[in-house]
Amino acid sequence: PYYQEKLYKEPRPLVIQALGFFKDSLHGKNALDLGAGVGNDTAYLLRQGWNVWTNDAEEEAIALIKSRNDI
Repeated sequence: PYYQEKLYKEPRPLVIQALGFFKDSLHGKNALDLGAGVGNDTAYLLRQGWNVWTNDAEEEAIALIKSRNDI
């Protein structure tokens, strides 16, 4: 139930704020999302054109990330 409640929520405000520092970057945009949970931050980063490597210790979380229809 915990993961289902979190799925498809907005990314953390800090992630949105941090992207502002990289807006004019000339280099590839790569991110590592450790402890990604259901992948809300990962999905947001991908939609913004970032390459994201995602990891979580919970198999259920990884399965939910793989099943998302927005990434």
